[in-house]
Amino acid sequence: MNLSLSRPSNSITKLAPLHQAVTVTFQYAVHFTASLFAPDNPLLSQVVTQTGAARPANACS
Repeated sequence: MNLSLSRPSNSITKLAPLHQAVTVTFQYAVHFTASLFAPDNPLLSQVVTQTGAARPANACS
């Protein structure tokens, strides 16, 4: 069995590279509180049940 490898033609090796850029922006609210799970602290309930979001809020990630 005889295997030989050939070099690609010059037309293939001289192709210019494509340059691309991707910009991703994340925006999120950061809440500060004490005693998050205390019954008289409404913050957790407010964040989890806020309206206008495409999906439920992440309370902890």
